[in-house]
Amino acid sequence: MSVSVSRFATPEHRTQPKKGEVLRPAVLHVFGGGVISCSVEIFAPLFSANTKRWDVQAFAVDYRVAPENPAPGPVEDVYAALKWLSANAQQFGVDPARLIIYGNSAGGGIAAGTVLLARDRGLRPPLAK
Repeated sequence: MSVSVSRFATPEHRTQPKKGEVLRPAVLHVFGGGVISCSVEIFAPLFSANTKRWDVQAFAVDYRVAPENPAPGPVEDVYAALKWLSANAQQFGVDPARLIIYGNSAGGGIAAGTVLLARDRGLRPPLAK
């Protein structure tokens, strides 16, 4: 199984940080759609707007949807993306201790499940509070 992660960044965040630059926070967005429809592409305008509004880099995961992929598939997909982002954060200029995850509608439920899974599996560094 592979999970696709999209990156949304303003032009100043698209390059690797220079030596001595402060690593920035990042957001992992989880799209809604009742866990049966939608995609990163549909929510891309929202993700891009939030990137600018919050002055962060944003990443979004294209998780597998139901009914072909019932629970806990979507949560496992988002957790895999979160682990990847945490492990590779510094190459994007992101502080791995300042990652947050958020979702809208059904994505909020998946985000909540992912946070609990990260806690239970001991993700290090832990998610920002």
